[in-house]
Amino acid sequence: MQWVFWISVGGLLYVYFGYPAILWLVSKIKFRPINRKSITSPITIIIPAYNEEEEIEKRIQNILDSNYPEEKIEILVSSDGSTDRTDQIVEKIASKDGRVRLIRSSVREGKTAALNRAVPYANGEILVFTDANTQFEPSALRHITRAFADQKVGCVAGRKVIYGRENNKEAEGLYWKYENFLKTRESCIHSCIGADGSIYGIRKELYCFPDARRGYADDGMISMAVIAQGYRLVYEPGAQAYETTSSSFWREYRRKIRTLSGGLEWMVTLRKLFAPFKSPVWWQLWSHKLLRFTIPFFLVGFIASSAFLSFSHASILYRIAFGLVILLYTLGIGAILGCPHKVCRLAFYLGYMNFAFLSALLRFLTRRSETTWEKLGR
Repeated sequence: MQWVFWISVGGLLYVYFGYPAILWLVSKIKFRPINRKSITSPITIIIPAYNEEEEIEKRIQNILDSNYPEEKIEILVSSDGSTDRTDQIVEKIASKDGRVRLIRSSVREGKTAALNRAVPYANGEILVFTDANTQFEPSALRHITRAFADQKVGCVAGRKVIYGRENNKEAEGLYWKYENFLKTRESCIHSCIGADGSIYGIRKELYCFPDARRGYADDGMISMAVIAQGYRLVYEPGAQAYETTSSSFWREYRRKIRTLSGGLEWMVTLRKLFAPFKSPVWWQLWSHKLLRFTIPFFLVGFIASSAFLSFSHASILYRIAFGLVILLYTLGIGAILGCPHKVCRLAFYLGYMNFAFLSALLRFLTRRSETTWEKLGR
């Protein structure tokens, strides 16, 4: 049982702390600069939308208010079978501003299909993808295009910033700070691992038209396919997009299961990127993405082995380890019971995130992928 304990401890420490530490060190040694400079290429912003009547006008206006040259901006709203006033609102805006167009489907086919449907209508050299519930910083588009001055860059991932409800903001915001640190250091080596759908841009000719029936996490599939084509995917922290936290942990949990299982879908399709020493991002993919799905098993091994060894072994180390398990779960239960302390919410978020990884893995293995998305009431 001791070997179970130490393998579990080693796995947890590597995924959470070892990889970020080694990544930081390697990025200092193996630094690959990015040739950034101000350019104003024609861009097309694509917004997939399903029943977004409350958000879509504000979203379009936010983009039009950017400090990017107005004659270089085009906005395509791809309405995926919306049944509310989304289409009418967009058409009204489009009738007054020729930079805005509606691409409409009467049938709901999912986000990937909505993106595939819009791309052929895009006139911009660079495609910028975003969500209807997102707000850009005024300079976000300028920051996105700067990295495309480097001809080796095929995709640029922006920075997602969480704000809003205090109960959820701290835990979810800390998660995104952790992710943004990894993306920053990964970009220094070659490429960051995936973009977030709130803000990222690619060269139009590199768009891969993912199979809309596969249930991909579209942002991961589209951005990582750029690396598979021989280009870099880099992180641009100055390109900031803001989103509120989800209205409940349950809704966020369902969203994470969908996106995580969709992530496994694109990992299978782009499996050549995992080939050791052949892919420029193989180590980052294994460490940042795939090994995270092993964390629930490492946790079970750690809990079971520490409980057994705390009673059967003389070493106080195992008793301390089991005491930490009890403390962590006590704090998590405290959050469920309404404890407002930040530590309790973080403990709960850690447990719920790992349960989401396990649930997503089961969904992927049972082939229950989703191609449509649910509005989360952010």
